Amino acid sequence: AARAASVAALPTPRPALTNLDGIERSAYQWFTLALAREAEGKTDEAVAAYRQALAADPGLSAAHTNLGTLAYNAGDAGTARASFEAALALDPEQTEARYNLARILHELGEVELAASELRRVVQTAPDFADAHYNLATALEHLGSQRQAVEHLRRYMALATDGGEELAPWVEEALARLERLQA
Repeated sequence: AARAASVAALPTPRPALTNLDGIERSAYQWFTLALAREAEGKTDEAVAAYRQALAADPGLSAAHTNLGTLAYNAGDAGTARASFEAALALDPEQTEARYNLARILHELGEVELAASELRRVVQTAPDFADAHYNLATALEHLGSQRQAVEHLRRYMALATDGGEELAPWVEEALARLERLQA
């Protein structure tokens, strides 16, 4: 169960202004504009607005996270990784950035590092079902079957409340659980 979710948290308004095409906006205004463009499916405009928000306030971790998500969704794992790492350097508690970074690390074959990041995610967000699922997958690849089983069980306990959308993932997790316990 993989997902790349944008952070919807709004930053604290900053007094710094940016000028683009004669329109002055604060980092906060650029960020909210980016969220709106992203919701409208206007990815290029969203990316440009997030970049303007970062030009006005380079410490805006949520903008880094959202740029990472857009880059990941566009198939640019390198840019996504750099964006998530930048977000975490500014705000180590950003769960979505850490989760998405872990997914990229796993895809790039850095499974031990991915597992380490996912452990941090489930410690800070124990009810994050997808993090348990992906941690189980990483642990399974690392040969830690017992721990993988524990996280698959936790995923299933959390995911069964997810409705039909999660049903295929729960069925797959159940099959993996049965295989690992055999």
